[in-house]
Amino acid sequence: MLLTALRRGWPLLLAPLFLALSGLNGFPYPAPEARFSDFAISHFPNALHIQRTLLQTGAPSLWSDLILSGYPFYADPLSGLHYPPGWLAFFFPLPFGLNLVALLHVLVGGIGMALFLRRQGLGQPAALFGALAFQWLPKFWAHYGAGHLTLLYAFQWLPWLLWAAGQGRGLLPGLFLGLMALADPRAAAYGGLLWLTYAIAHSQTTQKNLLDTLKSLALAFLLAAPLALPLLRLLPHTTRAALTPADVLALSLPPTRLLGLLVPDFGGPAEWTLYPGLVVLFLSLAALLAGRGRFWGGVAFVSLLWSLGAALPGAEWLAGLPGVSLLRVPPRALFITGFALAVLAALGLQALQNGLPAVSLRRLRLAWVGLAGLLIIFAVGVAAFSGALPSNVGWAAVLAGLLAALGLAFLAGRLSPALFGRALLLLLLLDLAVMAGSLFSMRPAAVALAEGRPAAEWLAAQPGDFRVYSPSYSIPQHTAADLGLRLADGVNPLQLTAYAEFFAAATGVPQAGYSVTLPPLPGDPATANAAYTPDAARLAELDVRYIAAEFPLAAADLVLVAQFDSTRIYENLATASQNRAPQPFPSFPPELAAGLVLAAFGLLWLGWSVRRATSHNPD
Repeated sequence: MLLTALRRGWPLLLAPLFLALSGLNGFPYPAPEARFSDFAISHFPNALHIQRTLLQTGAPSLWSDLILSGYPFYADPLSGLHYPPGWLAFFFPLPFGLNLVALLHVLVGGIGMALFLRRQGLGQPAALFGALAFQWLPKFWAHYGAGHLTLLYAFQWLPWLLWAAGQGRGLLPGLFLGLMALADPRAAAYGGLLWLTYAIAHSQTTQKNLLDTLKSLALAFLLAAPLALPLLRLLPHTTRAALTPADVLALSLPPTRLLGLLVPDFGGPAEWTLYPGLVVLFLSLAALLAGRGRFWGGVAFVSLLWSLGAALPGAEWLAGLPGVSLLRVPPRALFITGFALAVLAALGLQALQNGLPAVSLRRLRLAWVGLAGLLIIFAVGVAAFSGALPSNVGWAAVLAGLLAALGLAFLAGRLSPALFGRALLLLLLLDLAVMAGSLFSMRPAAVALAEGRPAAEWLAAQPGDFRVYSPSYSIPQHTAADLGLRLADGVNPLQLTAYAEFFAAATGVPQAGYSVTLPPLPGDPATANAAYTPDAARLAELDVRYIAAEFPLAAADLVLVAQFDSTRIYENLATASQNRAPQPFPSFPPELAAGLVLAAFGLLWLGWSVRRATSHNPD
């Protein structure tokens, strides 16, 4: 069986791992010159905090004093505290461990996709093709570059969730939905909606099926309870509870960006990365014209439509509905679009292998020629109008022309199915590898951790317990965490409203709507807050002894004590009479304790269900 699998190409599922293998000990950024990545801002500091507290005390800390003058770490979905598969990273040096876990998730997602497609009755070649299209989906690699690890983790469980749906697998859907929720509740909202829609569309509406669905939802909640209960308690006290419809619809996909469905946007922004691969689109047309995959065509269309967000009529009304704030930043739905198109591509390849009716063949020829002709004409027009041909437009035109030629040769019987399949696979891997490789850049750890380091090392060498505030993000969070500095400012989607209000008064920087950063940093962080004067006495109440700024500060009780390039270090003399040692988190939160009890019950329920199913079906 193993030799058969090797001959049939399954080792290709390992191929995406090599895309980032050489930089496993580095930090992914969107581009070599990019300044920010959530990998560095959030995930590395959080993982380092957990790893260090485990080594020092034998247990993870429930409270983090790294940013925002301390916050409930156990209630933060980005903490990594609640997601068991992510714990593997803590056994390795960082950032190596985080990158390793991310790539392993891509492998797990590919295997799950292959199993799901096989469960749909597809042959091994089509299932493998769909799995590779899913693994290499540029959306994943764009978010990897942006450092959105939790989204990457969560959506790799989506094919497993659908594999478990409607197959008499008891509570297994609840297990995978629970894993998605523990990894990233936002992804679980999308995944849960797709799973419920799929289950309704592909199974008979019987009392047993309805009961199984409700049981799986209950299990998912039980397993996610260690995060869900603390998060639900925290949310009403955070700035996120006051999101406006405009906040929910932030970064909606501009309609002009829909061209990205056909033309790769090399190095484009993660949220607006739409390209699934031209090979995927060509095969999706084959599936739809063969009358297969209409459900997945509908899923792709609806999710693409939602990604337009603010451009949709009535979008603000939808964004104001309870729970829709979980779907903030509508282009996250493009993960679902990409998944649906990968399924369609696999169905299309299977349909071509099985043979199409004459009417479908004529329509498919027209569709392929039409799509290729459209892209070639577009490329010629762009070149004529601008005097130059952008590389991405030229790439799409050449690839579309080649795909149309191959497709017509295959349909005319001049190309064998085996050779046609290999050619499609090669073009798929070439197209998506080039696109994926343009969406992230691995930065050596030594280079990433050198950002703001001279000033940070000077601060770390100062005696006593204190916090640092920077109105200009002069001390990056990953550098601060590496050196053990405590920050009063910070970047995190969840911020306590009371703290944000006091912080605005202490820093002089006003709060104008929702912001993931405290203080808000519109435009260039180095100059965004140059016009505001901090209140030394109020900062002293937060134990802020030093302020690091890229611009001069003129305020009472602030004295310039050091400067490193453009970074000025001011000492807050008002802390002399108020310096206090950090207080430990006082107790074990009852909502976390309740969540752990519920999760334990869920695991016992799942184990009983699996054992019962096994005893009834020994084969």
